Amino acid sequence: MKRRRYKKTEIIEKTREAIHLFVNKEFAEFMKLLDKDFVWIGEYEPFYIKGAADFQNIVRLEPNRPAITISNEDYIILTHERNIWVIYGHFTTTSGEQIAPIYFTFIWRQSGDDLCLLHATANHAKHPAQAMPQSQFFKTSETPKIHPHPAKVQKLVLRDEKGVIHYLPVSDVLYIKACDKHCEFFTTSESFLSRYTLGELARPPFVQIHRSYLLNLSYLSKICRYSATLLDGTELPIGRQWYMPLKEQLQNRRGL
Repeated sequence: MKRRRYKKTEIIEKTREAIHLFVNKEFAEFMKLLDKDFVWIGEYEPFYIKGAADFQNIVRLEPNRPAITISNEDYIILTHERNIWVIYGHFTTTSGEQIAPIYFTFIWRQSGDDLCLLHATANHAKHPAQAMPQSQFFKTSETPKIHPHPAKVQKLVLRDEKGVIHYLPVSDVLYIKACDKHCEFFTTSESFLSRYTLGELARPPFVQIHRSYLLNLSYLSKICRYSATLLDGTELPIGRQWYMPLKEQLQNRRGL
């Protein structure tokens, strides 16, 4: 039997439902959405809770507070790979005269035909300077996209071949190499494989220089036919069709 395929709108609505259940303290219904391996990361003690059972024990102790309303909701599907969906967004809560912007990240795992919430993190931001980096995305993005690297976002969220999720600053990536159905990410501290194509990742600051390579121009030292040398001495091939466009782009950047 084929597994159900969720639409973008269904994932967003599921996330919205979960947030409204939690904010309205409908914890019994919220708990039904959690994966058994659920992990919560917040900004108040306990900062980290692992396991749906432990989370349930904590929220039972949550004191009664005045009713809260939610507004200014914005949800972005950052990426989807196999049975994992990563969503982040923001909304505003109002209780009496208290108004608080909240930024969050949710990770859903599909098990059979069911979606289970595997991970959630949330951060209050009483002032824009206190917001998580995700908040900057909503000031620049126009439309939600399923993409590992939306334009102007400063972090990648990538799941490697071992299932580990990397929250990776774009500026830390030196170059990306295509490897069969995966891409290998070479960063300032490590390298790992993730199931994406170069086409999904080819946008600034990454530039395609070869059918198998994307390069972060911030780490480029020099080029010559047909080779690119990085600041650390690494040499990468430049394909013939990409050499002149790359050279012209560098000349324009340097005002030559």
